[in-house]
Amino acid sequence: MNATGHNTAMLASANGHMSMLAWFTMNYPCTFGRNAEGCTAIHLASSGGHLEIVKYLHKRFGIDICAKNKQGMTALHLAAENGSEPLFLYLLAHGACASDGIEDGHNVYDIVASKPYTTLHAYFLRQGWLDHGG
Repeated sequence: MNATGHNTAMLASANGHMSMLAWFTMNYPCTFGRNAEGCTAIHLASSGGHLEIVKYLHKRFGIDICAKNKQGMTALHLAAENGSEPLFLYLLAHGACASDGIEDGHNVYDIVASKPYTTLHAYFLRQGWLDHGG
C-alpha cells in the first residue's frame, strides 16, 4: 500500500489496467479497502470512466457501487463528473441513486448541469431532469 492508501489492485482500477487487475486478483489474495479519502476501487475506476473495471469489481467482488467517500461522493457522482454516459447508466441500472447529495449539498443533477455539454446532458434532458437552459 502506498502513502495515499492505494494497493496494487486500486492503482490498476484507477488507471484502467483491466489485464493487470484481473491478473493480480487471480494470483494474489486481494482486499479492497478504502484510500485516505475514503474512496473504494469502484470510486477510482469511475473517476477515470473505466466501465469494464467497474463491472468486474462489482460482479466479481461485490464492491458496493453506492459506497460514499469522505465527501459523500459515490461512483455515480464521479461518472457524472467525467461525463461517461455508459458508466453512469450501468451504475443507475445497478442501484445507484441519482438524488444522493454530497458534502456541499450538490447531487449528480447539479454536477452534470455544471459541466460542459456531454452526452449525459442529452440523457438528462430526455429524462426531464434538466431544463434546456441547464
